Amino acid sequence: NTGQKEKSQYDRFMKSYFEDVDYLNHDQLLSAVSDIVENLRREGIKDTTISKYTNTISLMFKRAFNNAVIKKLPDLKEVVTLKKVNEVRPMYQPNELNMITNKCREEYNETKDKFFLELKDYINLIRSAGFRPGVEPLKIKRHQFNFLTDKENPTEPILVFTLFGTKTKPRHTLTCHPYFTKNIFPEILKRNEKRSSEDYLLFPKEKNRQKIYNRISKVFVRISKELDLYYRNGKTRPIYSIRHTFISNRYNSGTPLELIAKSSNTSMKMIQKHYLDNEDTMMIEEHKRMYPTKDKSVIKFKKK
Repeated sequence: NTGQKEKSQYDRFMKSYFEDVDYLNHDQLLSAVSDIVENLRREGIKDTTISKYTNTISLMFKRAFNNAVIKKLPDLKEVVTLKKVNEVRPMYQPNELNMITNKCREEYNETKDKFFLELKDYINLIRSAGFRPGVEPLKIKRHQFNFLTDKENPTEPILVFTLFGTKTKPRHTLTCHPYFTKNIFPEILKRNEKRSSEDYLLFPKEKNRQKIYNRISKVFVRISKELDLYYRNGKTRPIYSIRHTFISNRYNSGTPLELIAKSSNTSMKMIQKHYLDNEDTMMIEEHKRMYPTKDKSVIKFKKK
Protein backbone atom coordinates (compact mmCIF):
# COMPACT_ATOMS: atom_id res chain seq x y z
CA ASN A 1 0.00 0.00 0.00
CA THR A 2 2.85 2.39 0.68
CA GLY A 3 4.95 1.52 -2.35
CA GLN A 4 2.60 2.05 -5.28
CA LYS A 5 4.58 5.03 -6.61
CA GLU A 6 7.83 3.08 -6.53
CA LYS A 7 6.17 0.02 -8.11
CA SER A 8 4.81 2.19 -10.93
CA GLN A 9 8.23 3.78 -11.36
CA TYR A 10 9.83 0.35 -11.57
CA ASP A 11 7.29 -1.07 -14.04
CA ARG A 12 7.44 1.99 -16.27
CA PHE A 13 11.17 2.37 -16.64
CA MET A 14 13.30 -0.20 -14.81
CA LYS A 15 11.59 -3.55 -15.24
CA SER A 16 12.79 -4.16 -18.79
CA TYR A 17 16.43 -3.81 -17.70
CA PHE A 18 16.08 -6.67 -15.22
CA GLU A 19 13.89 -9.06 -17.22
CA ASP A 20 16.81 -11.06 -18.66
CA VAL A 21 19.16 -10.71 -15.69
CA ASP A 22 20.37 -13.69 -13.68
CA TYR A 23 19.84 -12.40 -10.13
CA LEU A 24 22.57 -14.69 -8.82
CA ASN A 25 25.06 -13.00 -11.15
CA HIS A 26 26.46 -9.99 -9.29
CA ASP A 27 28.05 -8.42 -12.36
CA GLN A 28 24.83 -8.64 -14.37
CA LEU A 29 22.91 -6.86 -11.61
CA LEU A 30 25.42 -4.03 -11.42
CA SER A 31 25.49 -3.76 -15.21
CA ALA A 32 21.70 -3.38 -15.32
CA VAL A 33 21.79 -0.65 -12.68
CA SER A 34 24.61 1.13 -14.51
CA ASP A 35 22.59 1.12 -17.74
CA ILE A 36 19.55 2.53 -15.95
CA VAL A 37 21.46 5.36 -14.31
CA GLU A 38 23.42 6.24 -17.45
CA ASN A 39 20.31 6.36 -19.63
CA LEU A 40 18.44 8.47 -17.08
CA ARG A 41 21.22 11.04 -17.17
CA ARG A 42 21.41 10.96 -20.98
CA GLU A 43 17.69 11.75 -21.06
CA GLY A 44 18.28 14.85 -18.93
CA ILE A 45 16.82 13.49 -15.67
CA LYS A 46 18.00 15.46 -12.62
CA ASP A 47 20.35 13.87 -10.08
CA THR A 48 17.75 14.19 -7.31
CA THR A 49 15.27 12.17 -9.37
CA ILE A 50 17.90 9.59 -10.27
CA SER A 51 18.61 9.10 -6.57
CA LYS A 52 14.94 8.19 -6.09
CA TYR A 53 15.24 5.54 -8.79
CA THR A 54 18.39 4.08 -7.23
CA ASN A 55 16.73 4.13 -3.81
CA THR A 56 13.90 2.03 -5.25
CA ILE A 57 16.45 -0.39 -6.68
CA SER A 58 18.26 -0.53 -3.34
CA LEU A 59 15.01 -1.41 -1.55
CA MET A 60 14.36 -4.09 -4.17
CA PHE A 61 17.77 -5.64 -3.57
CA LYS A 62 17.32 -5.54 0.23
CA ARG A 63 14.00 -7.34 -0.08
CA ALA A 64 15.58 -9.91 -2.42
CA PHE A 65 18.45 -10.44 0.03
CA ASN A 66 16.09 -10.87 2.99
CA ASN A 67 14.12 -13.45 0.99
CA ALA A 68 17.32 -15.29 -0.04
CA VAL A 69 16.81 -14.49 -3.74
CA ILE A 70 20.35 -13.06 -3.88
CA LYS A 71 23.30 -14.07 -1.74
CA LYS A 72 24.77 -10.62 -1.16
CA LEU A 73 23.72 -7.01 -1.51
CA PRO A 74 25.21 -5.30 -4.59
CA ASP A 75 27.24 -2.19 -3.79
CA LEU A 76 25.42 0.44 -5.82
CA LYS A 77 28.17 2.97 -5.10
CA GLU A 78 30.24 1.09 -7.68
CA VAL A 79 27.97 2.23 -10.51
CA VAL A 80 25.94 5.30 -9.48
CA THR A 81 28.60 7.84 -8.53
CA LEU A 82 28.50 10.97 -10.68
CA LYS A 83 32.09 10.45 -11.77
CA LYS A 84 31.26 6.97 -13.03
CA VAL A 85 28.04 8.03 -14.74
CA ASN A 86 29.61 11.05 -16.46
CA GLU A 87 32.53 9.00 -17.74
CA VAL A 88 32.62 9.03 -21.52
CA ARG A 89 33.19 5.60 -23.00
CA PRO A 90 35.87 4.99 -25.66
CA MET A 91 34.76 5.51 -29.25
CA TYR A 92 34.15 2.87 -31.90
CA GLN A 93 36.18 3.03 -35.08
CA PRO A 94 34.12 3.30 -38.32
CA ASN A 95 35.19 -0.19 -39.46
CA GLU A 96 34.05 -1.60 -36.10
CA LEU A 97 30.59 -0.08 -36.53
CA ASN A 98 30.52 -1.56 -40.03
CA MET A 99 31.19 -4.97 -38.52
CA ILE A 100 28.26 -4.50 -36.13
CA THR A 101 25.82 -3.34 -38.81
CA ASN A 102 26.90 -6.22 -41.07
CA LYS A 103 26.18 -8.59 -38.19
CA CYS A 104 22.71 -7.05 -37.84
CA ARG A 105 21.98 -7.76 -41.48
CA GLU A 106 23.25 -11.33 -41.08
CA GLU A 107 20.93 -11.89 -38.13
CA TYR A 108 18.02 -10.55 -40.16
CA ASN A 109 18.85 -12.98 -42.96
CA GLU A 110 18.86 -15.82 -40.44
CA THR A 111 15.75 -14.84 -38.45
CA LYS A 112 13.74 -12.64 -40.85
CA ASP A 113 13.09 -10.43 -37.83
CA LYS A 114 12.91 -6.84 -39.12
CA PHE A 115 14.11 -5.63 -35.73
CA PHE A 116 17.67 -6.25 -36.94
CA LEU A 117 17.18 -4.11 -40.05
CA GLU A 118 15.78 -1.30 -37.93
CA LEU A 119 18.64 -1.71 -35.47
CA LYS A 120 21.15 -1.49 -38.31
CA ASP A 121 19.58 1.75 -39.50
CA TYR A 122 19.32 3.14 -35.97
CA ILE A 123 23.09 2.67 -35.62
CA ASN A 124 23.70 4.27 -39.02
CA LEU A 125 21.42 7.18 -38.14
CA ILE A 126 23.13 8.09 -34.88
CA ARG A 127 26.59 7.75 -36.40
CA SER A 128 25.67 10.06 -39.28
CA ALA A 129 24.85 13.19 -37.25
CA GLY A 130 25.02 14.72 -33.78
CA PHE A 131 22.19 12.71 -32.23
CA ARG A 132 22.23 11.71 -28.58
CA PRO A 133 21.87 7.92 -28.66
CA GLY A 134 18.87 6.83 -26.66
CA VAL A 135 15.16 7.47 -26.97
CA GLU A 136 15.58 10.85 -28.71
CA PRO A 137 16.27 9.47 -32.22
CA LEU A 138 13.51 6.89 -31.74
CA LYS A 139 10.95 9.64 -31.20
CA ILE A 140 11.59 11.14 -34.64
CA LYS A 141 8.50 11.00 -36.82
CA ARG A 142 8.36 11.06 -40.58
CA HIS A 143 7.31 14.71 -40.73
CA GLN A 144 10.48 15.79 -38.89
CA PHE A 145 12.83 15.69 -41.87
CA ASN A 146 13.18 17.60 -45.10
CA PHE A 147 15.71 18.09 -47.88
CA LEU A 148 17.66 21.22 -48.78
CA THR A 149 19.20 21.90 -52.17
CA ASP A 150 22.64 23.39 -52.56
CA LYS A 151 22.70 25.45 -55.78
CA GLU A 152 26.38 24.68 -56.22
CA ASN A 153 25.73 20.94 -55.92
CA PRO A 154 22.04 20.36 -56.78
CA THR A 155 22.37 16.60 -57.33
CA GLU A 156 23.34 16.00 -53.69
CA PRO A 157 20.34 16.79 -51.43
CA ILE A 158 21.00 17.71 -47.80
CA LEU A 159 18.96 15.72 -45.27
CA VAL A 160 17.81 17.83 -42.31
CA PHE A 161 16.16 16.58 -39.11
CA THR A 162 14.28 18.82 -36.70
CA LEU A 163 14.22 17.70 -33.08
CA PHE A 164 11.52 19.40 -31.07
CA GLY A 165 12.54 20.94 -27.78
CA THR A 166 11.38 20.58 -24.20
CA LYS A 167 11.36 22.92 -21.21
CA THR A 168 15.09 22.35 -20.76
CA LYS A 169 16.18 21.61 -24.35
CA PRO A 170 15.55 24.05 -27.22
CA ARG A 171 14.40 23.07 -30.71
CA HIS A 172 17.36 21.67 -32.62
CA THR A 173 18.13 20.97 -36.27
CA LEU A 174 20.96 18.90 -37.70
CA THR A 175 22.13 17.60 -41.05
CA CYS A 176 23.29 14.07 -41.88
CA HIS A 177 26.38 12.69 -43.54
CA PRO A 178 25.94 12.56 -47.34
CA TYR A 179 26.60 8.82 -47.45
CA PHE A 180 23.69 8.15 -45.07
CA THR A 181 21.45 10.49 -47.07
CA LYS A 182 22.22 8.81 -50.36
CA ASN A 183 22.61 5.14 -49.41
CA ILE A 184 20.88 4.39 -46.09
CA PHE A 185 17.95 6.76 -45.75
CA PRO A 186 16.17 5.63 -48.96
CA GLU A 187 16.18 2.07 -47.62
CA ILE A 188 14.48 3.25 -44.41
CA LEU A 189 11.79 5.10 -46.34
CA LYS A 190 11.18 2.20 -48.71
CA ARG A 191 10.86 -0.35 -45.92
CA ASN A 192 8.11 1.68 -44.27
CA GLU A 193 6.77 3.49 -47.32
CA LYS A 194 3.10 2.99 -46.41
CA ARG A 195 3.44 4.88 -43.13
CA SER A 196 1.90 8.30 -42.49
CA SER A 197 3.75 11.49 -41.57
CA GLU A 198 2.79 10.96 -37.90
CA ASP A 199 4.39 7.52 -37.72
CA TYR A 200 7.81 7.02 -36.21
CA LEU A 201 10.69 6.86 -38.67
CA LEU A 202 12.16 3.72 -37.11
CA PHE A 203 10.33 0.82 -35.45
CA PRO A 204 6.94 2.33 -36.43
CA LYS A 205 4.93 -0.58 -35.04
CA GLU A 206 6.36 -0.24 -31.53
CA LYS A 207 4.51 2.28 -29.34
CA ASN A 208 6.75 2.04 -26.28
CA ARG A 209 9.91 3.90 -27.29
CA GLN A 210 11.73 3.18 -24.02
CA LYS A 211 11.05 -0.54 -24.32
CA ILE A 212 12.41 -0.72 -27.85
CA TYR A 213 15.50 1.26 -26.85
CA ASN A 214 16.14 -1.13 -23.98
CA ARG A 215 16.11 -3.99 -26.46
CA ILE A 216 18.35 -2.04 -28.86
CA SER A 217 20.87 -1.43 -26.09
CA LYS A 218 20.94 -5.07 -24.99
CA VAL A 219 21.25 -6.50 -28.50
CA PHE A 220 23.95 -3.98 -29.40
CA VAL A 221 26.01 -5.03 -26.37
CA ARG A 222 25.52 -8.71 -27.22
CA ILE A 223 26.64 -8.27 -30.83
CA SER A 224 29.56 -6.05 -29.83
CA LYS A 225 30.73 -8.69 -27.34
CA GLU A 226 30.35 -11.50 -29.87
CA LEU A 227 32.56 -9.55 -32.28
CA ASP A 228 35.09 -8.95 -29.48
CA LEU A 229 34.58 -5.17 -29.71
CA TYR A 230 32.79 -4.27 -26.49
CA TYR A 231 35.86 -3.73 -24.29
CA ARG A 232 38.63 -1.27 -25.04
CA ASN A 233 41.41 -0.16 -22.71
CA GLY A 234 39.58 -1.74 -19.79
CA LYS A 235 36.35 0.18 -20.45
CA THR A 236 33.05 -0.86 -21.97
CA ARG A 237 31.57 0.62 -25.14
CA PRO A 238 27.77 0.67 -25.03
CA ILE A 239 25.73 2.20 -27.82
CA TYR A 240 26.21 5.71 -26.43
CA SER A 241 29.87 5.46 -27.46
CA ILE A 242 28.76 6.09 -31.03
CA ARG A 243 28.26 9.75 -30.13
CA HIS A 244 31.96 9.84 -29.27
CA THR A 245 32.67 8.33 -32.69
CA PHE A 246 30.71 11.03 -34.52
CA ILE A 247 32.31 13.91 -32.63
CA SER A 248 35.83 12.47 -32.98
CA ASN A 249 35.43 11.78 -36.70
CA ARG A 250 34.18 15.31 -37.39
CA TYR A 251 37.07 16.74 -35.37
CA ASN A 252 39.61 14.61 -37.25
CA SER A 253 38.12 15.71 -40.58
CA GLY A 254 38.95 19.31 -39.72
CA THR A 255 35.42 20.50 -38.88
CA PRO A 256 35.55 23.58 -36.61
CA LEU A 257 34.81 22.75 -32.99
CA GLU A 258 32.08 25.38 -32.83
CA LEU A 259 30.22 23.71 -35.71
CA ILE A 260 30.57 20.25 -34.14
CA ALA A 261 29.16 21.57 -30.87
CA LYS A 262 26.22 23.20 -32.63
CA SER A 263 25.42 20.08 -34.62
CA SER A 264 25.68 17.92 -31.50
CA ASN A 265 23.54 20.30 -29.42
CA THR A 266 26.23 20.76 -26.82
CA SER A 267 29.02 23.22 -25.99
CA MET A 268 32.63 23.38 -27.10
CA LYS A 269 33.62 23.16 -23.43
CA MET A 270 31.73 19.89 -23.00
CA ILE A 271 33.29 18.42 -26.16
CA GLN A 272 36.79 19.40 -25.11
CA LYS A 273 36.26 18.02 -21.60
CA HIS A 274 34.44 14.78 -22.33
CA TYR A 275 35.29 13.79 -25.91
CA LEU A 276 38.69 15.15 -26.91
CA ASP A 277 40.73 14.71 -23.74
CA ASN A 278 42.79 11.58 -23.11
CA GLU A 279 41.88 9.96 -26.41
CA ASP A 280 44.84 8.50 -28.31
CA THR A 281 43.38 9.24 -31.74
CA MET A 282 42.83 12.85 -30.72
CA MET A 283 46.38 13.24 -29.48
CA ILE A 284 47.77 11.74 -32.68
CA GLU A 285 45.66 14.06 -34.83
CA GLU A 286 46.62 17.12 -32.77
CA HIS A 287 50.27 16.10 -32.97
CA LYS A 288 50.05 15.92 -36.78
CA ARG A 289 48.45 19.35 -36.89
CA MET A 290 51.03 20.77 -34.50
CA TYR A 291 54.00 19.24 -36.29
CA PRO A 292 53.06 18.60 -39.96
CA THR A 293 55.57 16.52 -41.88
CA LYS A 294 55.97 19.21 -44.56
CA ASP A 295 56.33 22.05 -42.10
CA LYS A 296 59.08 24.35 -43.37
CA SER A 297 59.56 25.86 -39.94
CA VAL A 298 60.80 22.61 -38.45
CA ILE A 299 63.59 23.16 -35.96
CA LYS A 300 66.79 21.50 -37.02
CA PHE A 301 68.60 20.13 -34.04
CA LYS A 302 72.33 19.83 -34.29
CA LYS A 303 73.91 16.54 -33.38
CA LYS A 304 76.71 16.64 -30.87
